[in-house]
Amino acid sequence: MALLEEISDRKLGLPLGIGLAVMAVSAGPALMRAARPVAKGAIKAYLALRARTREVMAEMSEQAQDLYAEAKHEMESSRAALAGEEAGKSRSGRARGADGKFVKPQEEPAGGEA
Repeated sequence: MALLEEISDRKLGLPLGIGLAVMAVSAGPALMRAARPVAKGAIKAYLALRARTREVMAEMSEQAQDLYAEAKHEMESSRAALAGEEAGKSRSGRARGADGKFVKPQEEPAGGEA
């Protein structure tokens, strides 16, 4: 902070800014030549990362779709099985009462005698 205050007190801000601008312009092409391979490498790394991310996301999406399809199939199968059981019970010959509900069958005596 003291350096900035001293520059401000001595009115050196404008000349110092102009000098830095001149240095940046003269050194710019050399810096660009040196920075070009680094920038190109960073862009290549970004492109490779983007491609890999797309591959991973596509694989995850496919796995999620497979999981969804399996769960849906299992749910529909269990629903069909339950519907089949219900249909089987109604055709099982069990008697219905006057109210339409199934009547419990009477249990046989323990000795097997009727």
